[in-house]
Amino acid sequence: PELAKMVSSLISSVHATFTPSEDPHPASSMDIDKMTLKSLKLFLLDCAPLQLLADRKTGNRLSLNKRTLSQLKYCHSLHAMISSADSNLPSDASIEERNNMLAKLIKINPKVGLPHPQWTALHDAILIRASAKHGWPDKSTSTMAIANDKEIKWGAPFEATEKAKTEEKEDEDDSQDEAKFQAEFDQLHNIASRAAAFLKPLSA
Repeated sequence: PELAKMVSSLISSVHATFTPSEDPHPASSMDIDKMTLKSLKLFLLDCAPLQLLADRKTGNRLSLNKRTLSQLKYCHSLHAMISSADSNLPSDASIEERNNMLAKLIKINPKVGLPHPQWTALHDAILIRASAKHGWPDKSTSTMAIANDKEIKWGAPFEATEKAKTEEKEDEDDSQDEAKFQAEFDQLHNIASRAAAFLKPLSA
């Protein structure tokens, strides 16, 4: 309540300095044939995302070439697919459930080559989520970010299952036990040989 008058005064000052646009709907009246650099700039200021406006004001601007625009189109499709899949699941669904649902939406031409003989639609779903998170994987930075993300679980055959990890650990333990036994046996053999060499003259 103490600041109400100050806030009201500030709002009034802003409204007083604000000059309304002559055209309240610039996009609807845009004529491409008569477009000028000035009209395009005004249209951009009215309708462009804030991220794009901020980028246009920096020295190192994003190059909006054909490749970049294609990547943006692909990324938009990724997010659309993910949203469509997740909308069919409860908000507390696990990532495994979400990936399985997303895999059902993926339609791949059977003639398309697979990156691995055991690659499945589930791996495609995981890759889609990874690309939506870290960017299109044709860039080395995005690829490295995906590869180093420990939260991304690719599953078999690219990651060992818990059972396989347990069996691998047991094999390592068995190998360590065998190596320890062999070392103890070699040590005992050396001791026995030394003892035999010492006892042989005495028994002659």
